[in-house]
Amino acid sequence: MGSEVLIYGYGIVCLCMLAYNLCYSVHLRLGDRRQERRVRWMGGLVEAQLARIREGQPVLKWHLPAMQSRLIRLNNLLAMQQFLQDSTESPQVLGEYFLQTREMLLNLAGIYAKREDTQTACFCHLLTINAKFVEPMAKELEPVLLRSIRKQSLYCRVNALKALCAFCSAQGVYSAFRFLARGEGTPIHEKVLVEALLIHQYPGALIGLLWQGFDHFAPAFQRAALDYIRFQSGDYCQEMLRVLTDETLDKEVRLSAIRYFGRYPYEPARQVLIDLVKNFDPVEWEYAAISASSLARYYGGEVERVLTAALRSVNWYVRQNAAASLEAHGVSYGDLTDIVTGSDRYARETLTYRLETRRLKEKYTPPSEAPGAKGQEGVLAAEGTEQNTEVQNAT
Repeated sequence: MGSEVLIYGYGIVCLCMLAYNLCYSVHLRLGDRRQERRVRWMGGLVEAQLARIREGQPVLKWHLPAMQSRLIRLNNLLAMQQFLQDSTESPQVLGEYFLQTREMLLNLAGIYAKREDTQTACFCHLLTINAKFVEPMAKELEPVLLRSIRKQSLYCRVNALKALCAFCSAQGVYSAFRFLARGEGTPIHEKVLVEALLIHQYPGALIGLLWQGFDHFAPAFQRAALDYIRFQSGDYCQEMLRVLTDETLDKEVRLSAIRYFGRYPYEPARQVLIDLVKNFDPVEWEYAAISASSLARYYGGEVERVLTAALRSVNWYVRQNAAASLEAHGVSYGDLTDIVTGSDRYARETLTYRLETRRLKEKYTPPSEAPGAKGQEGVLAAEGTEQNTEVQNAT
C-alpha cells in the first residue's frame, strides 16, 4: 500500500509539472502576441507624428504627455523601441522626432533612474541603441547616467557606462571611470570596462584624462586604462616606456605596456624587451614570455639571437612565443640549423611546429588570399594580432 501511494503521488507531481509547462508555453505565446499588438499601437501613435515632420510640421503638443504616460510602462517602451528598429524612416526624420520630444525623453530618464535596477538598466540600454538621436541631449542625460552607475546592480552599472561612452563627453566618462576605480559596490571586470570605453567617440580627450589620474587608480583599472590606450592609439610610446621601466608598478600593469610595444614598435623599447627575454626569471616568467612575443615586430641580428636562445628556455610559453616571433621574422630551417639538428628536443619540436604550420598555410592558401597580396603592412598587422592573442593566452 505504501509503495502505491508513492507511485500515485509521483504521477500527480508529473501531471502537475506537465500542466504547468503547458500553461507557461501558452502564456509566452500570448505574451508575444500582446507585444506585437503593442508595437502596432505605439507605432501608429509615432507614425502620425513622423508624417507631420515629413511635411515640415511640428509634433502635436498633446503627443508628449500622452506618450510619456504610456512610456513609463516598460513594455510600451520596449514596443516603441521595436517599432523604431523595424521602421524604414530616414534617420533625419527620426532625429527630428527625438529632438522635438526632448522634454519627454528627459522626464523619462529621470523616472527610470529612480526605478528598480532592471528597469534602469533597460532604459540605459535603449539610450545606447539610440545614441545618435539622443546625443544632442547628452549634457542633460549625463548627470542621470552618473547617478545610475552608482546603483548596485552589475547590469545597471555596465549599461549606464555604455550609454555614457556612446554619446556623452570625455569628462563624463572619466567621472564614471574614476567612481568605479574607487571600488565601491559591485565591481566591473576590466575587460568589460575596456569594451565599454571603446564605444567612446573622442578617444584623444579621454586618454588625456586617464593619464592625468593614472597614478591614483588601482592596478586593475591602470591595466584597463592601458589596454584601452593600446587599442586606440600608438601615440603614447614615451609614456608607456616609463610605465614599463617603473619597477614599483604592479606586474600586470607593466605587462600591458609590453603588449603595447608589441602592437606599436618603438625603437627605444627594443633593448628593454631584449633584456627582459635575456634575464629570464622562472618566477616572473611572464615578462620574458610576453617580451618574446612582442619582439616579432622588431628586426635585427640581436633580436633573432635572443629569440633563438629563448627556444631553449625551461618555460613552455617563452619557447612558444619565441618560435612564433622567429616565424614572423621569416626564418627558415637553414637559419637555425643548430636548433633543428641539436639535442634539445623541446626547442626543436617547438620550432618545427611553427615552421611546418607556416609552410602548410602557404601551400594551401589561394593566391588571392596569400599574405603577399595584402602588402607588407597587412602581413604585419595580421601577425601582430596573432601575437597579441598568444600573449593573452600566456597570461
